[in-house]
Amino acid sequence: MSPRTLSPVADAYVLKNEADEITHAIPGEVIVGRGDGADLRLRDRTVSRRHAELRQEGLTLVVTDLSSANGTYVNGDRILDATRVEPGDAVSFGAALMRVGLEPRELDEPTPTEIITPAR
Repeated sequence: MSPRTLSPVADAYVLKNEADEITHAIPGEVIVGRGDGADLRLRDRTVSRRHAELRQEGLTLVVTDLSSANGTYVNGDRILDATRVEPGDAVSFGAALMRVGLEPRELDEPTPTEIITPAR
């Protein structure tokens, strides 16, 4: 049996409070929103149905706001164009906050689709 290849896969760490987070892998391209069609669904009234797109490019993510009502922010600054984010950066979709991380994992490892419910 040949050894498995590990590849960096970006992760979104959705912060519920200072000590509690939920991890969601970002395998390529993911739509963030509160609508049924979102890959990463945030149950928050400040998040649009199709709020933003996250796309992995190498060791970083690119986040693009999809004309959301309450905006997408990177480290506190509202973004208007596709913006590269690095591990540790804070990304806000309306009032929902997440941090970007990077984990090496097996290429053929399945990626879970989770419904995230941030605490209020």
